[in-house]
Amino acid sequence: MKQLHTIADQLWDWMFNHAWPLWSAQGLHESYRFHETLDFAGCSSGDPESRVRTQARQVYSFALAHQLGWNKELAANIVMRAVPVLLDSVFREDGIAGRRIDVETGRLTDGTGDLYDTAFCLLALAQSRDIIGHALADEHIGRILGNVDKALRFEDGNGYRESLPEPPSRQQNPHMHFFESLLLIFEKTHDAGILDRAEELYEFISHLFFDRDARLVREADAAGGSGASSGYNPGHSMEWVWLMGYRSRLCGCELPDFAYDLYERACEANIRFGKTRMLLSDDDRLVDSSARLWSQTETLKGHLCIAELGYGQHRVDAIAAAAKCASDIHDCWLDAPVRGGWLDQFDEKGEVVATGMPASTGYHLYLAIAELARVARKLV
Repeated sequence: MKQLHTIADQLWDWMFNHAWPLWSAQGLHESYRFHETLDFAGCSSGDPESRVRTQARQVYSFALAHQLGWNKELAANIVMRAVPVLLDSVFREDGIAGRRIDVETGRLTDGTGDLYDTAFCLLALAQSRDIIGHALADEHIGRILGNVDKALRFEDGNGYRESLPEPPSRQQNPHMHFFESLLLIFEKTHDAGILDRAEELYEFISHLFFDRDARLVREADAAGGSGASSGYNPGHSMEWVWLMGYRSRLCGCELPDFAYDLYERACEANIRFGKTRMLLSDDDRLVDSSARLWSQTETLKGHLCIAELGYGQHRVDAIAAAAKCASDIHDCWLDAPVRGGWLDQFDEKGEVVATGMPASTGYHLYLAIAELARVARKLV
């Protein structure tokens, strides 16, 4: 237990004293939009464009920083100024978020309507609620949800269009993050209608993407529900473990058995390959052997979920695994040339292949560290 607390303190120190100072100074454009990437000297890579999800994740990150007590005046100022810029920049005429913008002008450079990016705008607004005001945040959230219903929602609980125009297959990742955003909105507002919407979405995802026999979550399903295999991402498996735990904590219900199934299979794969790899076949052969930092943070969150909500040997093993995973993140993935940065991707041989530091990775790191600190305190 002491080891978990020790690494939690180390990562908290890194986040408070190095990461947020770096990204608030170097990651923020004068327009109060955010740079997509910093180079390994800690400067903007000069990319004039950024993904919408990066803009929303950075707003979320500084709102989380404010909640956790980091430089509250600066964090609040960033969020107060960045939220209206975000809202003015990223939405199409139908109220659905596009995919890419020009950082300086805010012009949409890829106007493809996207559920994934819209979900992160909702997540950012929910996390910003205490800073920009509950009534204003709820007004924006309600408007966006109404636009999602009009433009993206299928009838009869069949989920949402992942993009406009519709892709050829159903995709779990946009639905997963929309589900995440609904859980956070419910946590912040206690609106029972939001929880009902989340539960309806959970039922759809569970039916279409959860493969209970294989103990995995499918990345995609062919149109019409033919169940075509697309392999699986162990990082997403662990992300789903945590999301099911989040749902259980909010609703006061038991952790589903499928969470343990996902957790066990992902752990088996991670032990075999040493890190959480990007994509495996159904029979656990490497399809994409690279490893990304976000997959390690989601693995940490999965361990923390079982450490907090699990039972018996599952719980004991998960505590040790969480401490090891967190230590690996601190010692390996955060060993960047600039303090407060990160190494985003390694190849199968353990060589760094990332050429810069994507800002979007911060959302994964900060939430994982916050969860690590919360669970470590609870397990005293």
